[in-house]
Amino acid sequence: MFKRRWLVIIVIIISGFIYLNGQSTTSAVAFVVDINDSDSTIIVENLDKERTTVRVPRSTIKLIETDSEYFVVYKYNKWTNWITTPKLSSIEP
Repeated sequence: MFKRRWLVIIVIIISGFIYLNGQSTTSAVAFVVDINDSDSTIIVENLDKERTTVRVPRSTIKLIETDSEYFVVYKYNKWTNWITTPKLSSIEP
């Protein structure tokens, strides 16, 4: 029983390290293609025509304009990118 408890604790700690190690930041010069107010997301298209959906704070989404060029910095997790949407860190015109 005692060994099993330690094994579970070790597995949880290692999983946490792996999850945190997978966080990355990406930046790009991109155009805002679409703004979705209900989900608080924007779709940005970089210069290679790759599109990414990014979560944006509600206070910031009202300041962003469609078809405008921005320097966008967002964070995402390599391990859960297929589950979660990247989160905006900063945006500059």
